[in-house]
Amino acid sequence: MIPVEVLQRFEGPPQWGVNDCAHFAGGVWEHYTGWNPSAAFSYATEQEAADIIHTAGSMEALVSSVLGVSRGPEYARMAKDGDVALAAGPGVGPILGVVSGYKFLVRGPLGFIPLKLDKAVRFWPCHSSSR
Repeated sequence: MIPVEVLQRFEGPPQWGVNDCAHFAGGVWEHYTGWNPSAAFSYATEQEAADIIHTAGSMEALVSSVLGVSRGPEYARMAKDGDVALAAGPGVGPILGVVSGYKFLVRGPLGFIPLKLDKAVRFWPCHSSSR
């Protein structure tokens, strides 16, 4: 499970470029690795975030450009706390979340929303000797 003190850093209403899904995933990744990949991106609005994603080609391509090669849905059974997950599909996302236990958490308008791991279409394993 992701430590409560890490989750508390991302509570409150989501703000683009501060505690949105990318910064939440980056902040948790930093907890496990000491490096925050979301620090490479600066934006303050939904449109600016969309422009960054569009330039990369997709959310998956953008995240892979920073975190490396992603894993497919079959990785769900091996997912560990701190792994970044991407949900996308009809009525969902694209939105980044973070594996915590047997689910992954995404940012919602009123807090964190737990989703089943089978809702993730891609995973980026969080490699850390501390896990």
